[in-house]
Amino acid sequence: MARENAQTIQVDGGTAAKLIEAYGEMIAAVEKNLVSAQIKNNNYINVVGGSVEVYRLQTAIVQAQGTARTAMDGNRILRDPISVNKDTHKEIVERWKKNEAEQAGISSLIEKRRAAHQLAMVSALDTAFFAKAVEEGDEVVVTSKTTLIKRLNALVQAVESIKNDYITNGVARAFLALTVTPSVYDELQDVIDTLPNPNGGGVGMDYYKGVRIFNNLNQTVDAICMPFESVAQPIDLLPYKQEDMELSPFTAVSTFFDFGTKAVMPELIKYATVLDEDEVSA
Repeated sequence: MARENAQTIQVDGGTAAKLIEAYGEMIAAVEKNLVSAQIKNNNYINVVGGSVEVYRLQTAIVQAQGTARTAMDGNRILRDPISVNKDTHKEIVERWKKNEAEQAGISSLIEKRRAAHQLAMVSALDTAFFAKAVEEGDEVVVTSKTTLIKRLNALVQAVESIKNDYITNGVARAFLALTVTPSVYDELQDVIDTLPNPNGGGVGMDYYKGVRIFNNLNQTVDAICMPFESVAQPIDLLPYKQEDMELSPFTAVSTFFDFGTKAVMPELIKYATVLDEDEVSA
């Protein structure tokens, strides 16, 4: 992400340094708390303007020795670039009276607001990421009267069994991510908590039947299953800037960020309704 020197109206001698420090801490916290950051496609290069070129997953084909020599040719590597435009522009701008900032200390104000800014950015980026996954993906319709476990199984199997020009033998579960709403996650956790536990405490749930599972607050459907790198979301974030607001008694602190979100493997993204209180039990 791009960085530049903080521009500031000095309230005290350490304000510029504090802005830079707060910016660095916010970047780290946002990236740590984004569910999408653990899933998204980072296999891209920057191109002219606000765009990147992204490449998608391609499996390899195992053949008998001598196949390529006989054919005098090898299998084609499909490296068609996919353009992603950083065309979503967002900001966080907050203001307060200059004398209040002087009395409280700008460093103190930034410290108090940083956590709220982190949460707002995480929500905006993750919401856009998973909304795009649902928009570009396909719904898996499972049997209406069945268990939560069987519905999740059907969703995972719908993805792992896909074969096409890029995926020749299906997708191994080690390459899949399963994101679920907090209510689905808690239902699964309740099942786990009823099982015998020799270590005597709650058992964490990082995997579901070999698939990495994530509790995701920022999706609108019960469950989404997709390979890692199915969606790209490049982000440019500008650092905090503090400045006087023209012809007013207010000073403002702001940050601006641009991003783009695009599914690069839409045919491998599946989602489903897996929780229905009237029909489903674990």
